[in-house]
Amino acid sequence: MVKKNLTADITGITVVLPIHELATDNDTKLFKGAITSVTDQTVKPDEILIVVPTGSDIEKTLKDFDFGEAKDMVRIISNPNGSDFQTQINYGIENGLVF
Repeated sequence: MVKKNLTADITGITVVLPIHELATDNDTKLFKGAITSVTDQTVKPDEILIVVPTGSDIEKTLKDFDFGEAKDMVRIISNPNGSDFQTQINYGIENGLVF
C-alpha cells in the first residue's frame, strides 16, 4: 500500500499583490496577466493576497472580477494607510499573512 502525502498540495506560499489602480483597460489587462502568471506556475500558491487602498474603486471592481481558476485562492484586504507600492506590500505582510 502506498501512503499518500496529505500535505502535498499545501505549499505555504502566499503571493502578495498590491494594486494601486485599475482605471484603464491596460491596467485590467496587466492585472489579469499577473493573476494568470501566478496560476500558471508549476508550484501554485495557497493564496493570492490582493492589497487595495481602502475606499477605492478597486474594491468595487474586484468584487465583480472573474478570477477564473484562482477564485478559491484569492483574498482581498483593504489598506487604510496609503496606496504606494511599499505601503501596500508592508500592509499585506503585517496584516494579511497567516503564519
